[in-house]
Amino acid sequence: MTENQEYIQMIKQSLSKWGEERILVIKEENGDTDQTMLNLERVDIGAEFDPIDDYGSDQSLQLVGRGQTLFENHQAALPYQSYDIPIENIYDVSVNQKRITIQTDRGMYTITPV
Repeated sequence: MTENQEYIQMIKQSLSKWGEERILVIKEENGDTDQTMLNLERVDIGAEFDPIDDYGSDQSLQLVGRGQTLFENHQAALPYQSYDIPIENIYDVSVNQKRITIQTDRGMYTITPV
């Protein structure tokens, strides 16, 4: 098993321990911070590709469930019933009972139950 696969297993195991909970995902990428609230139903591994802006990856961690992106003055529903984190190049993962932090070649993702 590669280090990347070990990281993916660690993330999936931690999320499964939380069960079907409401989670907050904070993405920090290129100086920008996005926040998404999601009612987590399950975790899948899949391919990610956004035809609108060609933003895609070979593999993604799919956090499946209904959610919304949080903005300063409003919220917007996710366009799909999942939040995808690109995982083909994971540099580091930190896990404890209250937080999962994933550092990839694209940015930093922090997942917490709320």
